[in-house]
Amino acid sequence: MGQLLDIIWGNRSAMAQGQQMQEHSHSCHQLYYILTGDPVFIISSEKVHVHSGSCFLIPPASPHQMLTLNDEGLQSYEIKLIINDPFLSGHLQQFLPPLEDNGILKEMLTYVVENYNCYNAENARNIEYILSALLMRFFIHRVHYENPGSRFILTEGYSPVTRAVLVHIEKNFQRSFSLPPLAEKLHYSRNYLCTLFRKNTGVTIIDYLNFVRIRQAVIFFAFYGLDVFTVCESTGFRNSSYFSRSFKSLVSISPRDFRRAFSTGTRREVLDCFMQEPILNYRLCSMKEAFLSLKNTGQKAMKLLQEYHLTARKELAAE
Repeated sequence: MGQLLDIIWGNRSAMAQGQQMQEHSHSCHQLYYILTGDPVFIISSEKVHVHSGSCFLIPPASPHQMLTLNDEGLQSYEIKLIINDPFLSGHLQQFLPPLEDNGILKEMLTYVVENYNCYNAENARNIEYILSALLMRFFIHRVHYENPGSRFILTEGYSPVTRAVLVHIEKNFQRSFSLPPLAEKLHYSRNYLCTLFRKNTGVTIIDYLNFVRIRQAVIFFAFYGLDVFTVCESTGFRNSSYFSRSFKSLVSISPRDFRRAFSTGTRREVLDCFMQEPILNYRLCSMKEAFLSLKNTGQKAMKLLQEYHLTARKELAAE
C-alpha cells in the first residue's frame, strides 16, 4: 500500500506586528496551527478569524491572504502536504471551519514539524499516522458541521434557537464566551435568549457552558492524566479557582482528588465507569440525566479513592 500523504515542507514561522501576507495559492494542501496571535485570513473570499489553538487546512488552488497583524504578531506551524488517499483528498477539497485544540493537536504537530526531515522509516510512518488522524478529524468535523445537532442532549421539544445555542457551546466551549455576541449572531436579545434557553432546558446558558467544559475535563483527567493547570486552560477556563469551584459543583469532588482517584484505578475500572455513564459514552440523554451522569462519575471517583486509601492502610498495617 502506498503512502497516504507526502510532506513537502514543515516549519515554525513568525511574523511581526504590521506584517501581512499577500494573496497567493498552492498546488497542495497547507495546514496551519496558530501558536500565538489572532490573525485574520481571507480564504477563497471568506474572512476567517483564528486564534491560538486554531488549526485549519487550506485546500489546493484556494486563493488566500492574511490581513495586517495586530500588536501581538503571529507564530504558527505551517505544513505543506500532498494527500494521496482518494477518500481524504476527495472530502478535503473545500475550506472547512478551523479545529480547536483539544489538548493534543499542538503536541502532535510539534512532533511533525521537528521531525519531518529526519530520514528514518519508523519516524516517517509515525508522522504519516499522526497527520492522517488529524486530517480525518477535519472530515469528521465537516460531517458534524453540515448536520448540526447537540452531541449530548435530546432536544425534542426545544426551540430552534435553544438548539442553536447548544450547538454553539459544544463547538466553541474552549474559546472565551460572551452572551451579547451570541445573541447578536442569533438575532435575538440577550434577555430573550437566556429566558427561552432556561425555559426549554431547566438550566442557564452559563450552566450548560460549564457542564460541557467540565465534561471534557473529566475525560482529560481519567484518560489522559493531564495536570489540573493544563486541563483548566484546555477546557476554556481562564481562572483556576473558578475552574475548581465549577468542577466540584458539578462532579462533587475536587479536580485534584478526581485526577488522583482515576490515576489509582486500573484501565478496566476507568473504561467501566465511562461505559456506564451516557454523557461520557456519547449517548444522547435529557439535560437532567446529563448533569446527573457527571455527579455519578464523581461518586465513582470518591469510591476509588476510598478503596485506594483502605488498601494502603491495610498494607501499612501488615508491614
